[in-house]
Amino acid sequence: MWQVTMRGIRAQLGRFFLTALSVMLGIAFLSGTLAFRDVLGQTFDNLTEGTITDNLTVRGEELNTSDATQVGNATSDITVADEIHDIEGVSGAYPSFAGNAIVFDAEGQPANFAQAPALAFGWMEAIDTETVTDGRGPASPNEIALEESTAERANLWVGDETVLLINGNPMDVEVVGIVS
Repeated sequence: MWQVTMRGIRAQLGRFFLTALSVMLGIAFLSGTLAFRDVLGQTFDNLTEGTITDNLTVRGEELNTSDATQVGNATSDITVADEIHDIEGVSGAYPSFAGNAIVFDAEGQPANFAQAPALAFGWMEAIDTETVTDGRGPASPNEIALEESTAERANLWVGDETVLLINGNPMDVEVVGIVS
């Protein structure tokens, strides 16, 4: 039996090596794909683990609009956080607001539009203070803190004024802090 097998391999030596090479390349590509998928999964897990620390999230009604600047959910009543905080066993409840946000640089061009996604989050003094690297956290509706790379890209620093487009609504704001 082995003699017949070896005779067939010798007769078709090129075909044998090409078949072996194609099997090895297929396994290598499959291994690379699985490793790449795992790396992407770990990266996404690390990103969400650092930003999503909630055990419960309450959202407003979904916005149904064709305007690309208005996606997500409508805001909820801020008193819902107080009601949740009063539930037995709850250690803390904080109102958090998030939405699409475009910051305009000093020349009036969108500074973070090419980034994915361009988001804005409400400032929670109780848990966000440690991320401030320059300035302070926002204390009024017309103040913002920018993430470091967005501030560099926009060339905006503490004390600068700019326009912030949140869910399609422009507003004049002052940069009061830079966060990591």
